[in-house]
Amino acid sequence: MTPSDVILSLGLMLAVGLVAVPVATVLRIPFMLLLIGAGALLGPSVADVIQIPLDSTGVDVLLTLGVSMILFH
Repeated sequence: MTPSDVILSLGLMLAVGLVAVPVATVLRIPFMLLLIGAGALLGPSVADVIQIPLDSTGVDVLLTLGVSMILFH
């Protein structure tokens, strides 16, 4: 996985997350449900838009960013 693939995948996840929160507010549903649904739809099981192998650098970057966002939230 090249660095551009990692950046593209992370950017796509961020964009979907930023769009999902206002949509969930308009629909009056918990935003976490919409985020989980969007993740399931974009993942390799359904649409295969985001596909990050578990042994790649992208997983390390994603986990580091995710843990730091959870920690400071």
